[in-house]
Amino acid sequence: ILLPEPLSPSPRLAPDHTNTPPPIFIFIFIFICITFNHSFIRSHTMSLSTSTSSSTITDQKLGPPENLKPRDYHPVLQILEHTANEQCIQEYIHDIYQAMSKTETQNNTLNCEMIDLQPEVAWYMRPALLDFLVDVHNSLRLQHETLFLTMFILDNYCARRVVFKKHYQLVGCTALWIASKYEDKKSRVPTLKELTLMCRHTFDPDMFVQMEMHILSTLDWNLSHTSLEDCLQICLRNSSRFIAETPRKLNGKLVNKQEMNRQIEQLSRYFLELTLYERNFIQFPNSLTAITCHLLASNLLSSTSAIDSFETSITQFYEQQQQELSHYGAHGNDGEDCIVNDENQDPMSNVIAPFFSGWN
Repeated sequence: ILLPEPLSPSPRLAPDHTNTPPPIFIFIFIFICITFNHSFIRSHTMSLSTSTSSSTITDQKLGPPENLKPRDYHPVLQILEHTANEQCIQEYIHDIYQAMSKTETQNNTLNCEMIDLQPEVAWYMRPALLDFLVDVHNSLRLQHETLFLTMFILDNYCARRVVFKKHYQLVGCTALWIASKYEDKKSRVPTLKELTLMCRHTFDPDMFVQMEMHILSTLDWNLSHTSLEDCLQICLRNSSRFIAETPRKLNGKLVNKQEMNRQIEQLSRYFLELTLYERNFIQFPNSLTAITCHLLASNLLSSTSAIDSFETSITQFYEQQQQELSHYGAHGNDGEDCIVNDENQDPMSNVIAPFFSGWN
């Protein structure tokens, strides 16, 4: 039997260090590879995130959010604020009414015959311009006083200056711009760009600035007047105490005192805005127009608060006049004794003073 010969172990080869790089170069090579891979992955990730964010930005609509529902003011805070305001003005209510009466007598007189002399502007153009101004006023959510002051500025300017037909809209928009600066907060005042867009680029922005300076210089920089809204607030203030505290039915619904007062206010203001369209109402004092609209709105809503307040005020007015006449007859021509200046009396006796500036 032949046995296989045992395999002899192969001799070990000695390591050849001639072709092997040094360890330091291997470490540098590994470090470069790791750094390159890390930078490549990072740049690729950033490019992906940038493209994703750019795509989301382009897909998302820019500008302020639409249909942003404002937060409701807390009713308790409303009551506290209203009470604080009432207490603050109670001390100066007599002076406020006297100032409003004086302002109405001096600045609210408007001669409509001067507007009739306009060569190009006619009264039939007034409703179209007023509709446009009302739309702009509602879109900008301006104060109610702003619209009435706008028409006051427009009518006074047209009564003193010649206005061409092509500039009639420019005068109206500039009057609204001035009134918003006078009555509203700064964030609600329309910009020149907005005015230009509303007029469909018919007028340049510089034209509004020039017209603003021309209107203010024509009116002697005096915008003080007793507006229809001011007179309406006096009517509502005086008639609120004659509204019953117990709820009553109106159109099949129970209405409390606050709701009834709010409905009378809204309907009265609607009638006041309608009077802006008519020429005949411009020549009357704003106080008479406001008290008439208030009486009409209260009557339509089956409320006697307005008529009760008016009867009480007019009775006090004639009683005060009678006392002054009797005092004058008792002291002769001594003017100092004829003046009735009792600041501690009920301020309701002076409420009627603004409302009778056109009757005396």
